[in-house]
Amino acid sequence: MAENCSTLIGVIVDVSGSMKRNIGDGVHEEGGEWIQSLFRVIDSLITHDVSDSNHMFAIGMGANNPRTIFDVLRTIEDFKNIKTNQTRLNHASTIDSILTILESAGACAVRKWASASAIGEKVSHDDAKKLLYYVKSRPGFAKGVVNSCLPNACKGIENNSPEFVGYIPFAHLLLRSGESAVSTFRPAGEKEIKDAIEKAKSLLEEDFLIREVDVQSSIFTVKEAWGILRGSVDKDKLTNQRVQELMDDVRPFIYGGSTPFYESLEMALQLFTFSPKFKYHKKLLLVISDGYPTDDPFFTKKDLLIAKFRETDITIVSCFITRLHDDVEPKRLFSKDYHWEDGAKLLFELSSKIPADLVPRTIFVKRGWKIDITNNETKLFLQVNHPVFLKDVCDLARNVVCCQDALADALTSVSLDIYINQSRNDFGAKKQEGGTSYANASAAVLYLSMKRILGRQGGYPEFNDLRQELIDEYGEDGA
Repeated sequence: MAENCSTLIGVIVDVSGSMKRNIGDGVHEEGGEWIQSLFRVIDSLITHDVSDSNHMFAIGMGANNPRTIFDVLRTIEDFKNIKTNQTRLNHASTIDSILTILESAGACAVRKWASASAIGEKVSHDDAKKLLYYVKSRPGFAKGVVNSCLPNACKGIENNSPEFVGYIPFAHLLLRSGESAVSTFRPAGEKEIKDAIEKAKSLLEEDFLIREVDVQSSIFTVKEAWGILRGSVDKDKLTNQRVQELMDDVRPFIYGGSTPFYESLEMALQLFTFSPKFKYHKKLLLVISDGYPTDDPFFTKKDLLIAKFRETDITIVSCFITRLHDDVEPKRLFSKDYHWEDGAKLLFELSSKIPADLVPRTIFVKRGWKIDITNNETKLFLQVNHPVFLKDVCDLARNVVCCQDALADALTSVSLDIYINQSRNDFGAKKQEGGTSYANASAAVLYLSMKRILGRQGGYPEFNDLRQELIDEYGEDGA
């Protein structure tokens, strides 16, 4: 992205049950599952971007979880941390660490209730590592396990406390005589241990496993997002193996029963506008959905919410996902509403209009696109019926609205006139002296191509400097 243009990119991905019904898993199709492709979408939006001034967030909607809207990146980050932070501990040490944290959280007698070895026999090592990560990183979860999943005996209630005395017959007589109300501590049976573990796992899945969207912590630099998605900032691409790992992580809580479409949009709007840090950032929201909201099925919130996005100058690219094969043109930008189904109409209305001269039409036509123009405008709306076309959606988003040069990855094969429209606002014609047209053209190509190299070591030379160096080398009458 250009050095003088900072961006904040948001992505809303639909993982609801209606997506599964409408498009299926696509497991046996080329391109793999749709959900796997959504990870590639997020990664593609920030590929080649290393600027610390550029940021992004990703919202998942329609989870199979009481928390139907979640922070995709922070949730993935948790799973990554589970795998990297606890690998040195064996199973016994993992269980011991869990019990130590639970003791600090109030279960001071948990080891009397059940030994570490007895608990370890009832929980897998993978589940134990996950539980350890969350009791360690989320104090609220540790407290929840103590208060909601473990019996009172684990909390070591004092034998002279009102709670204990009330439950034990004749306890007051024993206390007066100096005897303990409970002379022996009954160890837990296998079923009690198993029940407590299942309660803890359920609490984790329902309240803590997937992360809520939060204005303070849901926005990442693109470099941080790289590291989360790819597993490390040192990885130069998102591998198939890593995509499969991500899919395995999220599979238990995708394809839920609702699609909180408008609530997700409202959360995205809050993330875009909350911090003054991003006031002057160019803002893009990519929405990928089948367009069937359950939080407002009659579309009563639509117009007001669209107006709010327009007022805050947020560009929206909408991608309608469908399994239809007839009358679907994945490589087409539309300028007017057609006789589509309701979901497509909703996403079409949500998408932004842009002037036709800002679309690098030659590049897209060369790639097989059709671009409709009405009143010198087109809409950033696409229909997609196969995961492979999602790459085109990312190309559109990056090249048209994200301050990236319209060259994309085709600089060497596309002539200079293709991107004149994209560059003319910032790059005026240069004065020609003598036979120096070759220097103007060559310097332009060099200048614009180097501006595409994000974070270029040594910075970016000025056009006039490049032009003068060429003239000094080859003269004013051409090479």
